[in-house]
Amino acid sequence: MPKMHGGSHVPPKKGTFARVLKMLRGYYPVLVPVSALCILFSAVVAAAPDVFIQKVIAVIEKWYVSRDWASALHELLPLIAILITLYVVSMLAVALYTQLMAYITQGFLSKLRITMFEKMQNRLILKLYLDSRPVSNELEEYITNMSELTDKLSIEVADRSSSEDFAPCVKVCRENGEETGLAFHGVPGGHEFTSFVIGLYNASGEGQSVEKDVLEEIYQIDKQTNIMVLVSLSCSMCPDLVIAAQKIASINKMVTAEIYDITHYPKLREKYNVMSVPCLVIYDDKVSFGKKNIKQLLEFIKE
Repeated sequence: MPKMHGGSHVPPKKGTFARVLKMLRGYYPVLVPVSALCILFSAVVAAAPDVFIQKVIAVIEKWYVSRDWASALHELLPLIAILITLYVVSMLAVALYTQLMAYITQGFLSKLRITMFEKMQNRLILKLYLDSRPVSNELEEYITNMSELTDKLSIEVADRSSSEDFAPCVKVCRENGEETGLAFHGVPGGHEFTSFVIGLYNASGEGQSVEKDVLEEIYQIDKQTNIMVLVSLSCSMCPDLVIAAQKIASINKMVTAEIYDITHYPKLREKYNVMSVPCLVIYDDKVSFGKKNIKQLLEFIKE
């Protein structure tokens, strides 16, 4: 039976939206305010019909008794014209907002990824292990699109008929083909996009700096240590543990860090009785749930 270790709930970091908004405004100082104005205008116009309908009803009630519809029409036409004008302008604002947001979103992701990849010191090969499921096609397309953003990444399809217990998988290898110990099973999107890119950064060179005592602890691991982290792409607490595991693996060749999107691996969910993520598995039988930083992970490895 796997040994279970409980994890405490750690709330996600605050201020994420503010940081993203600040970056957006930095990249698009004109388009972001224009998009916001389009949203505000559309919201205001959406409430306008109620006001104008009330005025139309008031005009009809005013002339209903006298049946002077010519006079009523004289008052109604301007109201109807304004209402139609607002509707048309509102539709144009929505169309403009939709186009702007599509442009901003694609451009922002591209700029963000390029900024991240520029920090990589050496080139890496992303080896793909695929099967016949649609998720494998999704992974191949995803990694292909990512590699097109930088010359630091190249792709190699190692196997198209891998086992469903293993595939789809992307292994991170050095330019000479040597494995770094980092692998992601599934598609590294959602909350795992950032952790995956940081993993590439760490595997390509010195990467993120760590404290001296932490670095010494990592080098002290002298036996083969296979770290498995089971995650979901919507989990906000998973990336910290993933980044920590990948950092250790990128430094010490005795350590591997295999990340699994639990959605595509029901056998693992059943084997380790996964009721929440992140789920950490070491040596195949030592299991823990909950968020961990690199120091906590090293302590868990030593237990």
